[in-house]
Order: sequence, then C-alpha cells, then structure tokens
Amino acid sequence: MRLVLAFGAAASLWNIVIASRGARASGASGAHPVLRALTALVGILLVPAMLVAMADGSLLTARVTQQIWWLWPATVAGATLQAAWVAVRRLVSPLLSVPFVLWNALLLLGAVSRALPDLHVVTPEWLGVVSAALTHAVAAVAGPVALTSPLAVAPAFLAPAAPSRWRPVELVRAGAAALVGAATIVVLAEVPSARAAIGSYARYGAERLPDRPASDFTLGLRLLPAVERTPSPQALRLDMAVADSIETEAMLVEVAPSAAAAALDSLARTLEPWRRDSVLVAIRLGGPLSLVGSESVERVVRHLHPDVLLFGAPATGDGRAGDEERVVQHALLAHRLLPSLRVGVVASAVDADREREWFDWGRTRAVGLAVVAVELRAGADGAADLDEQMAWLRQRLALAPNDRAVWITGIGTVPVAHGEASQELAWRGMLAASMRTAGIRAVFAGPASDVETMTGIRDASGRLRPVVRFLAGASRRLREGRDAAAATPP
Repeated sequence: MRLVLAFGAAASLWNIVIASRGARASGASGAHPVLRALTALVGILLVPAMLVAMADGSLLTARVTQQIWWLWPATVAGATLQAAWVAVRRLVSPLLSVPFVLWNALLLLGAVSRALPDLHVVTPEWLGVVSAALTHAVAAVAGPVALTSPLAVAPAFLAPAAPSRWRPVELVRAGAAALVGAATIVVLAEVPSARAAIGSYARYGAERLPDRPASDFTLGLRLLPAVERTPSPQALRLDMAVADSIETEAMLVEVAPSAAAAALDSLARTLEPWRRDSVLVAIRLGGPLSLVGSESVERVVRHLHPDVLLFGAPATGDGRAGDEERVVQHALLAHRLLPSLRVGVVASAVDADREREWFDWGRTRAVGLAVVAVELRAGADGAADLDEQMAWLRQRLALAPNDRAVWITGIGTVPVAHGEASQELAWRGMLAASMRTAGIRAVFAGPASDVETMTGIRDASGRLRPVVRFLAGASRRLREGRDAAAATPP
C-alpha cells in the first residue's frame, strides 16, 4: 500500500503544478478560457475527491461523505475531459496527452462500476471486467491487500495544457507520461485474468446445500473490527441488524489484548441479549501472541464470559515454540477462570506455510484445545484460490481425523473487485463444501460491515449486499433441520 500512497502523493503534486500553470496560461498558448477554468477546477478538487473515495470505503467514515459520493467520479470525468481536450486540440504532443486520456478513462470506468451497486443498477459485465483489471493492477504493485482496502484508490492525472520552454520540464513531463502509459498497459494486460477471475465463480452457481443435522453445524457471523476502544454506536447498531437479518446462531468478535475495561463492558452489554437467546459467543484475542499476556486473558474472560476463546498469529522461527507454550498456559488459565470455556487457535491464511504448521499443531499436538480455526481468502485468481485452500483443508482433515472441532472463521471475498454476485457465489460454494466435510463444525460469515476492508455483508453506505439473502436462507435451512431432527422419534 505504501507504493500506491506514494504514487497518489506524486500525482497530487503533479496535478497542483499542472493546474497552477494551466490556470495562468495565456490565450496565445492556445488554451481556451473554458479549458483553463476546467484545469484549475479539477486541480483543486482532485485531492479532496480522492480522500472522499477512500472514506467512502469504510462504514466509520462514509457517513461523513455519503452525500458527496459523486465527487470522485465527477472529478475523474473532469480530468478525462481536460486530457481529451488537450489531445484533440493538440496543445501538446499526443505522446504527452494520450496516455493521460487513456488512464483517466480507465479510472472513470472503475469509479462508475463501483458506484452502480449503490444506485441499485446492475453493473454490465464488460464494465466489471475493466474495474477488476484496474484493481488487479493496483494489487500487483501494492499486494493482495489492495483487492479489499478502501485506501487502494489510483489517482487521476491532468494533462499539460501548453508546451514547455524548459528542457528539464520536458523531461519530467515525458517521464510522467511514460509512467502513466505503463500503468495503462498493466491494467489492459490484466483484463484477461480479471475476466477469468470473475468467471471462475460461476461453477458455484449449481451448488446446493447438503442435508446435515443442524446440531452438527453452525452458521455464525463476525462482528466489528478489532475492539480496542468502545465500539462506535453506529457500527454496533448496523452489525446487530445484520445478525438479526440472518438470524445468526453464533457471533465472533476480535478483541485487542490492550482493550480497555470500558470497551469490554460495552461489548458485553451488546452481546448479552444474544447470549440469553442461546447464541454462541466466540472471542478472538488479536495481535501477535507475544503481546497477549495472562492479564489480557483474565480481563477478557471475566468481562465477556465467552463460550469460546481463540488465539492466533504465531511467531516465525524460534519464537513459535514459545507461542505454543504460551497458548497452553493461557488455555489452563482460561479453564480455571471459566471451566465451561473452550479454547482454540486460528490459522489466518492457510496458503502460508507457518499458518499451515500452526493449524496442524493445534489440531493434532496441542494440549487443552477444543477448536482449531482457519480463514479462507479469495485473491486475484478468484474461486481458484478458495478451491485450493479448501482442498488443502479437506486433505488435512482426512489424513488426521479426530474429534477436535474445525471452524472456518472467515471466507474472504472481493465484492468490489470481482462484483457482488461473486461474493454470493463464493459463499454458496464454500458453505456447501464445508457442510459436506466431516470435522468442520462452524462457518462464520462476515465481516458484517465494511470497516477495515470492503468485504462485508453490508457495504460502507449501509446497503446490504445480495449475499445476505443467501446467508439468511442457509441459516433458516439449518434451523429447520434442527427442528426436524428434534421432532423425529429416536
């Protein structure tokens, strides 16, 4: 992400200089007064518009910018028009202007594609592919986090509106045009892989949830970002509304080791009505295990009284043995404080060797653990990534069967990059596969809302994504299965 942010900062500096020079350009340079005004206006708006685009990706900040969501696509449209005007009038060499036209046009298509779902308009397939290719290109530079991060917004560029009389300035302009042209080529090169990624989810469309005793499987929901301070009332209200929509039977919340007592008390009050309604409460102590002390464990257990307590994030190398011993000690402490409590560990990414080793240790060699959890994540390859991770998980369960419960605490999708239909299809495929796999006892949907990543059931504008209908139906089917099993004579 640092490269993307640095690219954005450089683009902002470039746009300020170009807007300043363009606004002062004389009529003798060939710049029309309207073009000078457009250049100045877009130059003024590009930085705030980009900040609005970033803020629109998180529920906690989108409420401030929700009424001006249009500012980013409108400003990019202005930048595209400005660059096209310069190119058509040949105010500078086409080698300088055309790359900016093409780049801004791609950004405009991406901005429109991102806005259409909130306007309840179905995104055309070709537009979704272009938007996905743009996101893939950013991810190729910034890493997989760019597929879901609200900060991964590529900047627009104004085109120089008049020739330069200085050789060093000409070289800088040529370098900027070459950089933007190269970025455009990278995006276009990603189009085939983006189309393949979006199409890869189609095979999940024929999946049907298998029959399975409801008492043997739970569909839960992940709530909130990691709790360190008192959660936002808006975030709590909206996440609880999602829980009510799908009638979840389990909740998972991540708590920072340094979480204040007031934050834990607030969270306990929020969860208490659900606990009284027999909803299972699982708490994950986040952060590196080296930062999780016995006082953190005691504080969480005493304040929240969870049914399940999970630990994750093992160290690498020599530190891992210490983490294993630390988890065992924490499990003993938790059991002393709350004998009914179950303890487990989480492997956050099963495509990483250290996380796979952590999963194997927790499932076959650890002492005092009842649950081992994993997270599945779709990347730029779409469903192929999920299939590979699920295949590995099934293989491990088949090689070492035992009674220790396996949970899937997250199925990371990329609805903004690959379309919201892909999110629903991914959940259909992975939930069906999980229910067919002996040993997997629970799957947690979520996160409930877009806060730190754009992967939630509710997007940052407050709109429920289509996947909520599938999850509500799956939860209802599980309850009906439980009722039918209870009504059947032994």
